[in-house]
Amino acid sequence: MNQAVRSFSMFHTDVVSSRSLRIFLGCASLTVLMSLGAVARMPLFFTPVPLTLQTFFLVYGALALRRRSLFSIMGYLILGAAGLPVFTNFAYGPAALMGPTAGYLFGFLLCALILSFLVSDRPEINVKRDAAVLLLGMLSCLIPGMLWLKILTGMNFKTAFLTGFLPFVAGDIAKISLAYILYRKTRLRLQKLF
Repeated sequence: MNQAVRSFSMFHTDVVSSRSLRIFLGCASLTVLMSLGAVARMPLFFTPVPLTLQTFFLVYGALALRRRSLFSIMGYLILGAAGLPVFTNFAYGPAALMGPTAGYLFGFLLCALILSFLVSDRPEINVKRDAAVLLLGMLSCLIPGMLWLKILTGMNFKTAFLTGFLPFVAGDIAKISLAYILYRKTRLRLQKLF
């Protein structure tokens, strides 16, 4: 029974023996998960920016795939710009990349870049360092998102902060923490995969 369970494990590298193919599938999976994370959204009545699961998938994907996660996020943005309804509220096309959530979308690239290069993959955990890097990653999504929302709508800085930044901090901290914990639990298996 144990042998059967091991042979069907998604982390068992014999299923897909080509490392390049495993990396491609990992990147494609992150692109799909970012799209699904946009669908799993909760609208907020006071802002055009909804709560989504994208932050969770972004952080876990950036930690798991490292610099390759940038290709996934670029792929996600390209698919949306090309006309696939992968953004929140099933938005698509170039206009969606200029809408109220555009700053967050481009912030995803910056977040993936920061996390993939700065979070340690050593066995020993440096909680303070990793927490600081994760916080920097979160800010790299929220600040461009808030600033673009301010520019697009013409609202003042205080209103932009209250509608485009503050409501998302607690949820993002929770999602980032869960993604980091999951990454630390699966780190060794991911290193074998990728």
